Amino acid sequence: MTGIDVLVHVKASKDWTESVNVGLQLAQRLEARAHGLITLGELARTRALLGKNVEIMAEREKMWESVSGRAETRFRESLKSHGVEGTWLVGEGHASELLCLMGRLHDLVVVEQTDPGVDEIDFDPAEEAIAARWV
Repeated sequence: MTGIDVLVHVKASKDWTESVNVGLQLAQRLEARAHGLITLGELARTRALLGKNVEIMAEREKMWESVSGRAETRFRESLKSHGVEGTWLVGEGHASELLCLMGRLHDLVVVEQTDPGVDEIDFDPAEEAIAARWV
């Protein structure tokens, strides 16, 4: 195993993306470690708006914990099937900001590029992260 670390963005708004497979395949070929990062932007926005409403926040946290748990299980299973070592990370905040921060700790970052004209929850984390990194 090399000392290379690959950060793979796992979108909370989708069950799975081809970019996760690409990240794991790259880690496999490079004999690197792969680290899955799920970004929970909606939870951060909800906390900022309704943080004092304990009942609503508890409900939202439980829902996102379930989403994250399912994604983690799938990611860890894929690590095993690819024969790759790795970890699971959960970030609460805007995807591009978290990718910029965590990207500094990894050698390679794999992020799905959003299709043109598609308005998703995480908008364009790949483009935003690149722009923010070079500002």
